This record gives sequence, structure tokens and C-alpha cells, in this order.
Amino acid sequence: FSFTETTGSAKYMSFIDTAFDEALGALDIRNQESLIYSGGFKIYTTLNTKLQDKMEEIYRDDTKFPLGRGGNEIQSAMVVLDPKTGEIRGLIGGRNIEGARGFNRATQAVRQPGSAMKPVSVFAPALEMGYSPASVYDDYPKAYPDTDEKQIVFRNIDNRHRGLVPMRRVLTESINIASVKALEEIGIDNGFMFAQDLGISSLVGTGPVNDKGYSLALGGLTRGVSPLELTAAYSAFANDGVNAETHSIRRIEDYYGEVLYEREPKENRIMSPQTAYLMTSMLQSAVSEGTGVRANFGNWPIAGKTGTTSFNADIWFVGYTPELIGGIWMGYDKEQTMSNVYGGTHAAPVWREIMEVAHEDMTPTTFNRPPGIVSVTIDTKSGKLPNEHTPAEYQRSELFNQEHVPTEVSNAWIRIPGYDPGVFLVRENPWQLSGFDVIPEDARLEPPDHLNPYLLGVDPEEISDHEYVPETELPGFSVTSRELYQGESSVIRGFEMSWSWSDNDLEGLTFDIHRSDTPDFTPSPSTRIANISNMSFVDENVMADEVYYYKIIAYNNISNKRLGLSNTLRFPIQQNNNSENNNNNNNGNDNGENDQSPEPEQVSLSAPSLSITPKRDGSNYIMQLQWTSDNTGDIEYLIYRGTEPGFPVSAEYQLNSSRVTSTSFSDSNIENGKNYFYKVVARQIGTTNTSSSSNEIRVGIPAE
Repeated sequence: FSFTETTGSAKYMSFIDTAFDEALGALDIRNQESLIYSGGFKIYTTLNTKLQDKMEEIYRDDTKFPLGRGGNEIQSAMVVLDPKTGEIRGLIGGRNIEGARGFNRATQAVRQPGSAMKPVSVFAPALEMGYSPASVYDDYPKAYPDTDEKQIVFRNIDNRHRGLVPMRRVLTESINIASVKALEEIGIDNGFMFAQDLGISSLVGTGPVNDKGYSLALGGLTRGVSPLELTAAYSAFANDGVNAETHSIRRIEDYYGEVLYEREPKENRIMSPQTAYLMTSMLQSAVSEGTGVRANFGNWPIAGKTGTTSFNADIWFVGYTPELIGGIWMGYDKEQTMSNVYGGTHAAPVWREIMEVAHEDMTPTTFNRPPGIVSVTIDTKSGKLPNEHTPAEYQRSELFNQEHVPTEVSNAWIRIPGYDPGVFLVRENPWQLSGFDVIPEDARLEPPDHLNPYLLGVDPEEISDHEYVPETELPGFSVTSRELYQGESSVIRGFEMSWSWSDNDLEGLTFDIHRSDTPDFTPSPSTRIANISNMSFVDENVMADEVYYYKIIAYNNISNKRLGLSNTLRFPIQQNNNSENNNNNNNGNDNGENDQSPEPEQVSLSAPSLSITPKRDGSNYIMQLQWTSDNTGDIEYLIYRGTEPGFPVSAEYQLNSSRVTSTSFSDSNIENGKNYFYKVVARQIGTTNTSSSSNEIRVGIPAE
């Protein structure tokens, strides 16, 4: 096409503006813009008009975008590139564009990328440094130094803490805490420089506020990144590790047809083909089973990553096939919160609709697998080769660069004869950190502390020869308790426990606080709710209509020895008729309760038998749960749902918030493209008496 001063139509305007700026630079006439209109130049571009027409059709359709608030329009921009050449095939800089030379959000808007930055600044550089999709990180909180001698603790958007997870799962589920730990391992400078090598030019490297911090892992940048640059950064993953410089012009001729400018390929290898392929493989997982499932279309293999920033101010999806790559951003022009708007639910569907048209005349192909990629079965809790005790469910086949295949055998699992279930997960570095009242989900796999060889200073290989001292044989110490109320009201705000310690040697002395819903529980990592050094504790996470039991273990974290076990405490406190206060004066280790009257007589309960019928509701699903039960009397049912087989029956997985006494339940909080696992437990009302769990049922929800 040729530029004219009457180019006022909004059609293709964002792309034309981009080509206009590129032509000024190519002809070196930035100070003589008028020559573009009067010089008679013929400019041959990279535009795919069919694709651009579809982009502009979508961007005129308000129903494709989330509603704004207070009359403000949620804006968007999108870029589609050929990753092999860097050619811009389609570009749109906003909704409802009017006139030429306006603000082009695709090239000029610099916004926070959120989790879409993780592949660029964390996982690609990690793979290039010798890590693998099997490398394991502990999804458990940690405090990092921040400005002004303060600390920052990163959190996961879903408030889950999974424990030991491999890199592939970290990326697929977009786990923030583990991503920050991955950046910590490779070094912030390495992540920063790798992102710059991929073409992110807006990073700030110096000054009091810069991007050389742990927030780099989560896309919390000083300035941000443009949609064009972030999309171009991903193109190296799709192009065997080579970054082809983006451009919109192929050739410029003068009025007489003489070639004034012809684009020469500009390529830069950023990473090995093996790294690019492994990165693509992990990004395929993010689309097939993670946050990007709504981007899938046809038979095309698709790799990509969503991004949703803090307070939902910016959302992204950058994805690619073997042929094309596209990146889309949505947000307000002036950064502010959007309500219930996410990269996976809003950006990805628009991306899919546009990319479907872009691929209409193409035959699906596969991503190029370079030589040197091998598949090896690994232990997902260590990233190493499985040992003889690794359970089958924690073994999976993973891809590796053959230069970085693990050779060590896992030490994450041990067998302890005579203790059910026999095989336990053990960590050389315990997850319990002072100040975090958080239990990782895989703590249920660990042995009780009195069986953990690392806590007892025992060689795991000599585990069968060691004699373990159970908690019940530890010296007892007395703990008193009371319920705390809000002011003069009857609303409980917490449960306070306090005690004293007679041993004068306090160096290394700490106390593990354990809580369970059964009185005779064995303290273990899955019941530990806090580790403290003082001699009082308030549990503020109590529900007035629930019953909890507490035990406290005194521990020396220098000698790794357990020093004592408290009496068992109960919340809420039940006094017998002769009791005049709430103190527990039991000085022995008899696991007694707080002078409490007995609960109703408990009966033996049988496990329910569960069945599930999925029902379609438009584009969504509803799970209809039904079960049979032989139990009689006052019985209620607890419904549990997890996303992995064998998930624990615990409060964090319970679905019903109100009492269920019937034998049916409907679960409508379903996301397409996910797998769900269900169990039901019977409980005698007014007691803590429960049945074992029902059969576990898996339901797979289609992505579409």
C-alpha cells in the first residue's frame, strides 16, 4: 500500500501506524514525516488481510470483552506473528480505534505481564542452565528481603500450598511461591538478563526501584512490557530457540520501482533447540490441563501461558502453534481493578477465535522435536530416578535434554516396617518454618515426627534397625486453655493455650502445635499448625460449631530431640458439673481433656457407597452426587473434592459448608478441562465419630 494524508479510515489503522513508524526508520526520515505522504513510496508489508479483518471484527464486538465499570471501557490489544520470520501478520492496538496516528496499545502500552512473564524470566533460563521439567520446588511460603529492611512473602492466588512439586506442574498451575523459589535458585541476574536477551527492553536494571528483585518471577515489573515485545519473546520458544526480529515491512520502492529498502533477516539464538522444545512442552501442558484450556481449537498443538496481575488490573494470554504466535492483553487504560476477569477466562477465548481463522488454510503440524530429547521415568517428589519405595502414583515419564538426565536415585521415600501405610515421604529440609501457620498438602504423606529419620538423626538406609519412641512415652507437661471472645459478646475469636517449661536450658527450645478433629490422633506433619518458641498460642482459625483437639510437643531444633508431650486439649471446652473454671489442671501425660463431660455414645459407622452423574447445563457441567448408606440415627454427610487421586479427607477439601443429612448433593462449581475426585464420609451428629471414606470417583470435564 501507499500512505496518503487522507488515510483516515479506521480499517487496518493500528497496523498502518506500526508500518508507518517502521518506514520512517527504514528510510531514515524521522524528522521528515511528510515525505511518507508525498514521496510516492510503495511499501510492501507482512499483513494478512483475512486475519486482520477477523481481528477488527472481533474488536468491534463488545460481547467478546468483559464489561467495564462506571462507563469506562476495558481496552485490549493483540499481535499475531510468524515466529520463524518475525513478520507481523496481524496487529490491533485497541477497541473502537478512530483515525490515524493514535495511541497504539499493541506497541506503546507498557503493562504488567503477571504470570505470563514466568517462562521468560524463570523457566526458560532455568532449562538453559541445566534444570528440567522434573526439577522439584517446595511450594511452601518463605520471607524474602524487600525495601527498607522489610520482608515480602509471596502467596499463591488459590491459597493452596502443594509441597514438593515439579517444574512442569509449577508452570501448568501457575504456582507463585514455587516460581519465586525457582528464580532464587537460578539467580535474579540470570533471569533478568535472559528476559532482556529475549527482547524485553522495558526492564529497569538500576536505581532505587528496579526489576532485579524476586517480583521479576511473577511479572511485577517497574514499568511493564508491551504486547508486541512479550509476544516476540515467546516466539523464540516456537522457533527452536531463535529470536527473529519483528517487522511489518518487507520492501520499500520509490515511485519508479527502485528498491530503497529490503528487509534482511535478523536472527539471534537465545537458547538451545532442546531448551525451546522443553519450554514448549511445558507450555502445552499449561494449555491442555492448566489455566489456558480455553485456548484450544481444532487438532492444532497449542502452547501458551495466561497472566493475571494483582487486583486483576491486567490480563494476558500468549500462545502459539507450530505456525503462528499471538499475544493478547486486556485492561483499563488507566490501571485499575477489573472484577472477576482473568487471562484464562477472557483473554484466551478471544485469542482462540482469532487464531482459528488464522489457521483455516493450514494443515495441522507438530512442534519440531530436536535431537537430544529423551523420555525418562522420574520420581515427582525428588526429580530423581524412582527408588524401590516410590509409589506408582508419584512416578511419571518426563522429557529431558539428554545432557541433563538425572542419574541419582530418589531419597524421598522410605519404608518403615510395622507402621501403616509402610512407605512415607521424607524431606531432608523440613517444611516447617517459624511464623507460617501453613501445612503443605503433601504433609499427609510424611511419617509422624517420631518416625522421621532426618528429625531423629538416623541414616534413612538404616531405618529398619532403629527403635522409635512414640509420643506417648515422652514426658508429659501441662497446658491450660481458655476460649477468647470478642469484647463482651458471645462470639468466639480464638482458643488460647499457655504453659510453662521447667528446664532452664531454653536454647533451641520450640513447640509444635498440633490440631485434629479426633481426640486420639498421632501428631504428624499433617496435623501441625504452628511451630513457636514462646509458651502461649492462640488459634484464631476456629469455628464455633466445630470440635478440635490439640496436642503440643516440646522440641529442641538444635539436637533434633523431642522433649515432651502435653495433655490433650479440646475446643470448645466442656466443663463437668463440678468444674468452676476453664483451666486444664491435668499434670500427667494421660491425654485427658479439659474436665469435659462425655460426648453421646458413639456407634460404628459404615462407609457410604458413592455414584456420580454429570449433567450438562449450557456450556457448563453440574455433578449430581448420590450415595447409599447403611447407617441409622442422626447422621450427616461430609462431601470432599480434590484434583488428585488419593487426596486427604480434610477440611480444606470439604465442599459442603452447611449440614447435609440427605443422600444427594449437587456440585455446580465446575471448571471445564479439569479432573475432579470425590469422596463422602458419614458422621454421627453431635460427635466426632465418622466413617471411613466412600469409594473415590474421578470425573473428567471436557475442555470445551
